[in-house]
Parts: sequence; structure tokens; C-alpha cells
Amino acid sequence: MKKYISLLLAGVLMLSLASCGKDNTDASAPETVQEPEQPSGIYIGVLSAVNETKVIPEGKGQIISCPYEIGDSVAQGALLYELDDNGLSDSIATTKNSIAKANLSINTALENVENLKIYAPATGILRSFSIKQGERVNAAKIAEIVDEDTVIALVPFNSAQKKNIHIGDAASVTSAELMGSVSGVVTRIYDARSSAVEGSNLYNVEITLSNPGGLYAGLSVSANIGGIESPVSGVIKDSEAVSVVSKGSGNAKAVYAKEGERVKKGELLLELENSSLDSALQRAYLDKKDLEIKLASLESDYRDLFVYAPVSGTITAKHKALNDNITSSTESIMTISDDSALVMKINVTEDTLSGIQTGMSVDITVADGSASAPASITEIDTSGSIISGEKTYPVTITMQNNGTIAAGTAVSVDLGGVR
Repeated sequence: MKKYISLLLAGVLMLSLASCGKDNTDASAPETVQEPEQPSGIYIGVLSAVNETKVIPEGKGQIISCPYEIGDSVAQGALLYELDDNGLSDSIATTKNSIAKANLSINTALENVENLKIYAPATGILRSFSIKQGERVNAAKIAEIVDEDTVIALVPFNSAQKKNIHIGDAASVTSAELMGSVSGVVTRIYDARSSAVEGSNLYNVEITLSNPGGLYAGLSVSANIGGIESPVSGVIKDSEAVSVVSKGSGNAKAVYAKEGERVKKGELLLELENSSLDSALQRAYLDKKDLEIKLASLESDYRDLFVYAPVSGTITAKHKALNDNITSSTESIMTISDDSALVMKINVTEDTLSGIQTGMSVDITVADGSASAPASITEIDTSGSIISGEKTYPVTITMQNNGTIAAGTAVSVDLGGVR
């Protein structure tokens, strides 16, 4: 039987050669060649890998690295090709720098817009505030806030006493007029001499007090700081006014406070509007968005310069080599085959179909009888199709690749004796 199969394959080959050499000018009178009769149940085919994957690149350019050759095994994700970036990495770096600059512009524009809102810098009474809605406001001082609940006692001490006084020390301020004392805290010690008495230089010490209601500017007071009595009397003065400054310029959009009102620190006093600043902020955002779109495109192009194995398998074809140029993103540059299993596809007759089923074991034999290997029927298409006037049925036979028979080998299988 093996000798017959060899003769049959030889006959098929001679038929192909005769067909290729024949003059086909007379299409109306084709020559009829009698094919050798095939024994019932014997089918011939060619083994192929169970799956072949074409590697199609996304990028274009000159190949600068391609370490794998035909016959090499590769794992999914292996770097198959690397293309010259032709300055693309520099463009990416420059675009990233531009985005960083755009962020600075956005931050500046945001700050300018935020400066159109003016908040109270301290708690107290709002003074010298006369802005009305719609008025033009420039970047300048627009009011001041005075804390009437807090006053300052400015009391002199001599140089020896000064050495033992520190900021944060508790102090007691006494007034003969009030016939009582008020507690406070040392908030400043002056280095400049304020006056002299009985041959001693005097230096002012600032004590901050909560005003219980009877303290007023100009009131004469004395102080005791940690047991140290002031040698002379000092005086009460108002706490320093805090300036309200507008950092932005524009027209008053909304006024939330009035002259003489008590306001709290952080309270919104005034809101301005300036269309040019709003537009600058929107432009900054749009500029950044354009750069981000550009960067995404550049990075996508850069990623396309690296061609990775889409699957694991053996390289069975390589169409591009080192220094070649890839000019199309539609052509295959390499084929990776999953040759862990090999398949043989044949069309069987209805008589043969009745005696086979999926999972059935068969033997695949090389045409010259030099090798054979076990296989199994893995797929049967029972719908069938008409070939040369006879209904046949596609069958797939699969064998595990143990190295006995290679892909591309012409083989035969006898299905007549598997009943």
C-alpha cells in the first residue's frame, strides 16, 4: 500500500507538470488526463501548522534591529523589529516641555482670575471702603480693617529689665483710671531707645490686650511682666490697621460689604470681572489640550516603531531584514506559526464519512513511507459540498508535533480501515 501511495503521489506531480507546460490557447478543447485510481479510504494532503499569524506593523521606517530568523521560537511579546525613530523621541521631549510651560501659563492665568476676588485679610471693622458696583477698581489699597477688640499697650522698661523680657511672656496692664488690670501678651520688644529717666535708657515693650471696653487710645497705663514692674507709665494705642489690597484690576461685579461693617478674616468683600483675564485662562487651557493631543499622537507613532510578537510560536517566514524600509502598514513582514500541532485537511466521500467520527485515532504516513505518526480526527463538516459532481465532506485531522514529521510534508491517511 505504501508503494502504491508513492506511485500515486508521483502521478499527481507529473500531472501538475504536464498542466503547467501545456499551451492553453485552445481553451475550448482541454486535454483529458486519466488520474490513477485511488484506493477507497486513502486520502492525501499536506500538513500545516495548526495556526499561522501574520505580523503586520503599524509604523513605518528603516529597520535598525530584527534579532529573530526563520526557525527561531519566540514568545508572545518578544521584540521582533525596531524602526529608526527619525527624531521622533526629540519631538516627544520638546512637546512635553511645551506642556510644562502651558501648565505654568494656566497657573498664572488662574491666579489672575482668582485675584478678582478680594477677601478680608483680618477680623475687624471695615474702614475707608467706598466701592460701588460697576466702578473701576485698580490693583491697589482699597480699604483697611481695624480690630477694635484688641488694643496695644506701649510701656517703657529699662535696659536691665529688657534683658529678662521675652516675646510671648504674660503681662498685666494697670490703669489708675480703670482701677483694675487687664491681662495681655508681649508681642514686640523695641531695640531703639525711647527715652531716659534717672540716667537709665528706656525701651518700649508692646503688649497686646483684649479690650474689655474701657481701654482707649491715649490712656496712661503701667505694666508688670513676670514680676518686673515698668519704671514709668506707658500709653494705650489702637491696634494697627490692616490694609485691604486688590491684586487684580477690573470692574466691580459684586460688592458684599459696607463701610463700618464688622467683617471676619477670609470673608469675601468684593468680586471684580475682567473678560481679558477670563479669555487668557481659556486660551491657556486650549493650548495645553492641543499639546496633549499632539503628544498622544507622537507617542502612538513612537510605540508603532516597536513590533512585538502577537503570539508565541515558530517563525516560518521573514520578509523584512535589517536596514530594509517598511513603507506599508498593511503588508505582512513575518509569519509566526503555532506548530505545537499539525493539521491535515481533506474532503472525504459519503462512504468514508459513515465510518468515522471526531476523536477517532488514525495514523498519518509520509508519502514515501519513511515515517508515520499517530493523529486524531478533530473536526467533521457534515453539511458537505459538491466537488466534481460528487458530494464530499471536509475533515480535519490533527497530530501533536513530536518532530517526526515537519509542516509542509505531503502525507496520506487511510480512513478505510477505521470502521
